[in-house]
Amino acid sequence: MPIKKIRPVILSGGSGSRLWPISRSSTPKHLVNLLGEETLFQKTLNRLKVSPLCPSISSSGLSLPQGERRDQDLEFLDPIIICNQDHRFLIAQQLQELNIKPHEIILEPCGKNTAPAIAIAAMSLCELDPEEILLVLPADHLISQEQYFLTAVLDAVNLLDQQDYLITFGIVPTAPKTGYGYIQRGEGLNQGFKIKNFIEKPNLNKAQEYLNSGDYDWNSGMFVFKAQTYLQELEKNALDIFTSSQMAFKKLEKNKDFSWLELGSFKNIRSDSIDYAVMEKTELGAVIPMNHSGWSDVGSWDALYEIGEKDPNQNILLGDVLSLDSQDCYIRAESRLVASIGVKNCIVIETKDAVLVCHKDQAQKVKNIVESLSKKGRAEVL
Repeated sequence: MPIKKIRPVILSGGSGSRLWPISRSSTPKHLVNLLGEETLFQKTLNRLKVSPLCPSISSSGLSLPQGERRDQDLEFLDPIIICNQDHRFLIAQQLQELNIKPHEIILEPCGKNTAPAIAIAAMSLCELDPEEILLVLPADHLISQEQYFLTAVLDAVNLLDQQDYLITFGIVPTAPKTGYGYIQRGEGLNQGFKIKNFIEKPNLNKAQEYLNSGDYDWNSGMFVFKAQTYLQELEKNALDIFTSSQMAFKKLEKNKDFSWLELGSFKNIRSDSIDYAVMEKTELGAVIPMNHSGWSDVGSWDALYEIGEKDPNQNILLGDVLSLDSQDCYIRAESRLVASIGVKNCIVIETKDAVLVCHKDQAQKVKNIVESLSKKGRAEVL
């Protein structure tokens, strides 16, 4: 069987405001060491460094019948990185540490969400080959069981042999999470399902209903499609974004290390996500469920607590921390001693200029603190 080639597009423009005060606008969550020695950005890249033969499993995690083993391999081409121009040296340094030479680093002068960012990358690749297949990945996700991810990517590429779908990966839910969007599966396909519906973050009762039905997946924000197919659907469903992105791309200035988007044209693009601008409107949407992958968007401190290794009191204690009679806590000290006595279900994050204390159930509201600090012009946001 031929090797399947695919071009990674890494979206590195997020701010990670719910992981303040470790994640700041100058050093967002995917570029700091949250989990071990590698950043989430580096983990995303390393996931694509080696393309092992995909095992005899499906993306759902089930074993395939004998004789249906996938004797195919993936070849990941040099990635395109899209990031804020202020982060370019951090990005370049972390690429160099991994000895990865990207195809291109595209610098955004301001954030315009994912639909324009992917459009600029697709336009750049269309100059090489309009049929080139893109694997769009956020730079800030964690996938601990990579073989299931690789199998799902191969399933997506094989699905494109049948029709030019816009494919996303759905994470098979394990709990009624209210912090994720959901995707409802529709008509079955050989390697997945047509998308029936996108659902915004539900309340707890709805999330439990979705979990019980077995017809819904978490929206992962990862995609596979051909460059020209995405641009055609963007032009069809969000003409203003397509046109203004095209104008910005025409003013793209490339030098040896970076490709610079010009502020004057880029700031005029309407900010929107790929979900709203394209995926919720297109008739070509497909979803491939991915199970057992250990996926997390590491979007908040409670999410980081869930995936971390805990002590006998179900605490995660990092840095110089002394804890007495405390349970189910995530406590992180960066610059001094932090002591806790008799606290439960709390998050405590200490840095040299800020301390966050919150209940785990309120972790999604940390972004409200960041918004308040921004309005007051506080330097702790930076």
